[in-house]
Amino acid sequence: MNSQAFAILEFDQLRQLVRRHAQTGMGGSRVDTLAPFDQFNELARALAETSEAIELRLRGVTFSFADITDPAESIARALSLHVFATTSDVCVHRLRAHLKV
Repeated sequence: MNSQAFAILEFDQLRQLVRRHAQTGMGGSRVDTLAPFDQFNELARALAETSEAIELRLRGVTFSFADITDPAESIARALSLHVFATTSDVCVHRLRAHLKV
């Protein structure tokens, strides 16, 4: 999509509005990378996810991501020390540690 279309849609203002509700720096960074969908199936999936989140909120479910830290530094350190073969290994290890499995 070209910059004129972004301006007409006021996409930057929309991103700023959404960014105000980000609970973490990672969330804010993710909002900064948002762009309009160009594939219908991706749009349909995102709308279904949004509908599900709205339904949960209407039922009183709340989400808090405020305590989540950015794992990028830990993952980079583990990979540089060859402790794990892939980032997936790091994620599985951290999840198991969190769940105490």
